[in-house]
Amino acid sequence: MPQLNTATGKAQFEYSGNREAGIELHFGNGQQTFRVRVSAETINALLAEFASRPAPVVVGTHFSDPPLGSIGDWLKAQGLQNVACYLVPALEHLRLGTYDASRRRFSFAKLNGEGNLNASNSQAPSLPTQGFDGGSLAMEAGKMMSRIAEDVSTLSLSPVRRIECTVSGFPSAEAFRSWLDELSLPEEGEFVVYRLQTDAPGKFHAAFPESSACTYKLSRKNELTDDGDTLYVGSSRDFASRLRQHFGFGFEGTYALHLKRWVPESLCDTPLVLDYWTVQDSKQVRPIVLQTLEDYLWDHSRPVFGRRGSK
Repeated sequence: MPQLNTATGKAQFEYSGNREAGIELHFGNGQQTFRVRVSAETINALLAEFASRPAPVVVGTHFSDPPLGSIGDWLKAQGLQNVACYLVPALEHLRLGTYDASRRRFSFAKLNGEGNLNASNSQAPSLPTQGFDGGSLAMEAGKMMSRIAEDVSTLSLSPVRRIECTVSGFPSAEAFRSWLDELSLPEEGEFVVYRLQTDAPGKFHAAFPESSACTYKLSRKNELTDDGDTLYVGSSRDFASRLRQHFGFGFEGTYALHLKRWVPESLCDTPLVLDYWTVQDSKQVRPIVLQTLEDYLWDHSRPVFGRRGSK
């Protein structure tokens, strides 16, 4: 079997097969070996998918989060995670395309109307680098958004859980810790999307201090809307720790609400409502898909404090 370097050049692997029969990849670290088969149907679908895209395309060798639009991203969507760094060198060896000088991008050989290699590049493909024009950029961006939308719509979330509390209910860090222990919150590592609401957003907005006058890092203050009742929208993989930060019992250097540090006594008994959703099997979900979920909740709720998007 041919022995090749991976896309990054940091390891070697072997493969067998071809486009017509499918490709079997053999790789490992000496102590543990793996075999992954990529079917002929998948290879042909890969060639067809990227045939119309401007070349070269990003290979995308990141194990869990390859760049959107990359070969690795496309393969991951087919259930072939962490395969691009092996498959793409094999495709090059089979003369189905070429790397650029950096070996981070790949240009596929052009196919004719029957899906076969053009005679002009079947021997030694040497394809020019192309840029996006306006139409192709918009088209590719649309494809990526459609992929994200499809992934978001298939997410499995727990039923919403609602917690009611007040700032005055936590006179000390110990009291807050005991309260958290009683809640049976999601374990560290689980992805949670949440929002904090109140029926007095205007009062909290007016009492919010200037961040420049604080020794702790406050979330951003947004414009107050007429119909908004949400103080904050966020997400976390350590929900209990994030709540400690928001209520003012966490590290001062982390951007959060820090409620205990500035909320006046007149608002300490104002009811607060915390809604949260847990994403099932979130470690298998691309970060941009999880972020889209939070972004939608942010746009829908228009919170008084905090930033939209990845923090």
